[in-house]
Amino acid sequence: MPLLAMASRVALAWLEDSTAAERYVRRALAISPDAPPVVAARAYLRMWQGDRKEADQLLADSLHAQAAEGITQAYCVMSALWWDSPEVVEVRALEALRQAPYEVALYQLLMLAYATPDLFKEREAQLRHLAVQRTALDPDEAYDTQIDLGVAFRDNGEHERALDLLQGAVEMDPTRARAFGEIARLRSKEKRFGEAAAELDRALAIDPHTWDTMQIAVEISDQQSEISEADGWLRRAAETGVGNSGYRWATLAGRQFSAGQVATAWELSLIHISEPTRRTPISYAVF
Repeated sequence: MPLLAMASRVALAWLEDSTAAERYVRRALAISPDAPPVVAARAYLRMWQGDRKEADQLLADSLHAQAAEGITQAYCVMSALWWDSPEVVEVRALEALRQAPYEVALYQLLMLAYATPDLFKEREAQLRHLAVQRTALDPDEAYDTQIDLGVAFRDNGEHERALDLLQGAVEMDPTRARAFGEIARLRSKEKRFGEAAAELDRALAIDPHTWDTMQIAVEISDQQSEISEADGWLRRAAETGVGNSGYRWATLAGRQFSAGQVATAWELSLIHISEPTRRTPISYAVF
């Protein structure tokens, strides 16, 4: 049952396949309809479909029975993160932590709220404290926590501190690509494109098929006005079939249309329209 619930969430997060996600949820419901992982999977599906009212009701009913269930609390906070202000997310996450203080995902979600420009300056100390707590609860989270902290500083203009944190993540595990990719983003923000390209190459050497790394390549190419190169990376990212690939086909179609390549744009639209189970922007709307 937990594996079916997880399969549903993976089907959405990585494959955008709501039909498969619904199928896994129904199979899980037949086995254990009230189990927190199943409720979370159902709620995530409804959130992804834009039905916040039903998602929140499912989670509220589950919490009424098991207020201390961490995964359910985490999805309540995720709902707030999707639709509410960072201030609302903070209140909801702190309430959740009082009920489920050992749920690592809650620390990650609250870090995301504190990393927003609205809260970062006032909550910097709390952000760093959350990172320590998150790692203490689960040492396996140390690498991603360090990167999340570095990204928060980078995206709020604290580039030197961000670089120290991201390089620290590289030292923790130089065999993983994510830290190199985020350093590439940092260097690109600083318009140090040669260094950005070098860091990106390191990430691609570790994992040449990761759609997120390819997305970084798109961003760096765009910042240098290398449009055809950016489009090439965007196509490669879309061809992986994961990580919102339908959105990337739609984006690529729109870019081609804006560049006057109407025939190519139409062909790209047909690629993504041919996959009707995926919840993606309607690319042919650009026409």
